[in-house]
Amino acid sequence: MKKTTLTIFTIFHIIANAQISDYTNLLNGKVEKVIENTSFNTTIITKYNNNGLAKSQEIYNGNNSDKDSLRIAENYIIRLDKRNRICEIITERKCKNLAQIKIKQEVKYRPSYYIIKTLYKENGKWNADPFQKNKKYTYNHLEYAVFAELEGGLFSEHYKWSPDKLRILQKRFDTKEIGWNQYICNYKYDEKGRLMIKDHKEKIDSIYDMIFYEKKNGEVAQDSVYRSTKSDSYITEYIYDKQNNCIEEKTIYHDGSICVKSYDYIYDHYKNWTKKREYSNNNLTSVRKRKIKYYE
Repeated sequence: MKKTTLTIFTIFHIIANAQISDYTNLLNGKVEKVIENTSFNTTIITKYNNNGLAKSQEIYNGNNSDKDSLRIAENYIIRLDKRNRICEIITERKCKNLAQIKIKQEVKYRPSYYIIKTLYKENGKWNADPFQKNKKYTYNHLEYAVFAELEGGLFSEHYKWSPDKLRILQKRFDTKEIGWNQYICNYKYDEKGRLMIKDHKEKIDSIYDMIFYEKKNGEVAQDSVYRSTKSDSYITEYIYDKQNNCIEEKTIYHDGSICVKSYDYIYDHYKNWTKKREYSNNNLTSVRKRKIKYYE
């Protein structure tokens, strides 16, 4: 495979995981532009049209938007079907020091999920990535699957969903590989559909400590001591504010230790946050800021 094709595949995989919610305004009000300073020392500028569909996005290094800092620039052409749903997204992407590429995402709707097929343009033709399967998403934009095979069958994940296919209820991880633990994670929600409890139950660790000692005749022997009291099980509890943003994640581990992540927000008059601070056990760990411009 040519080097140029490999480059396209690398960038293509980044876009292939995007769902239709990434191209629509999910904030309150009619948003024209969002400028976000992320916790990763980047600036993201997203522009929307009057109907709430994304027009473009630019990603800059650092907290400014000068031309020298521009890393990625994307322009979108979005088409709607007869029911006013997104049915096609064409992305023109320019990366610094790389050729421009075009990506097309075709959306097909089913009763309880939608499917995105992603293609890239090469030599004037739209081609599918042979390594990328079509993606399924629920109507609240969670990736939908009931089974996933990982690493050629060495590992697998199984999923259970609510009857309306909007909330994942359980994820189970299985493997026969030595040194990897199996686990079940159960999810519980409140009446608004917000995640309240994530209960991660892991089987007792089968990895053992090796103790070496010297016999009287000088030979070295070993004992295997199983850590039967060890477990990586934990429960995470979530608390939300009136704007349905998470303000606390409290994780309680098997040994009784507790880790608390908390968040506070500053909101504008549309009740969209303009500043978000994250704390771990009361220590500030990151700050995100965004400026939001609205259509008059």
